[in-house]
Amino acid sequence: MKIKKTGTKVLTLVILLSAISFTISSCEGDISETPDINDGYQTTIVLPEAPTLTAEERAEVDAMFDEYDQAIESLQK
Repeated sequence: MKIKKTGTKVLTLVILLSAISFTISSCEGDISETPDINDGYQTTIVLPEAPTLTAEERAEVDAMFDEYDQAIESLQK
């Protein structure tokens, strides 16, 4: 029985030392896994200009707004 207890202790010690060495070797200091946020990006935002609508397009958009407003009003009644 003495051999079995000693073998278990040695196996436990080997597993413990392996876990410790793995933990220490995997923490190798200053490794940056994410780049700086400004690399390759502009620092200002450029908003696109809204296109100027023709009278025909404006009338179509106004008709859509009117249809939406009427639908909302009918739901509130």
